[in-house]
Amino acid sequence: MSHIIDTNKWREESLKGLVCTKFQCYNKPRNQCPKCSIYYCNDHITSHIHTDTVKELQKEKDNIEETT
Repeated sequence: MSHIIDTNKWREESLKGLVCTKFQCYNKPRNQCPKCSIYYCNDHITSHIHTDTVKELQKEKDNIEETT
């Protein structure tokens, strides 16, 4: 694979499952997000989060605090 410099091109390649979405990460992409279809390697999948996920986590935390 040639080195891709353009970030838009990198994202396109990630959507195809050819590279991890983390710019210039050459690890094999093994995980695809079911919401946005972007691929991540095992090292970077944990850095992927959606805004609605953050809201859900905060709501869950608030619910726990209310019951204690």
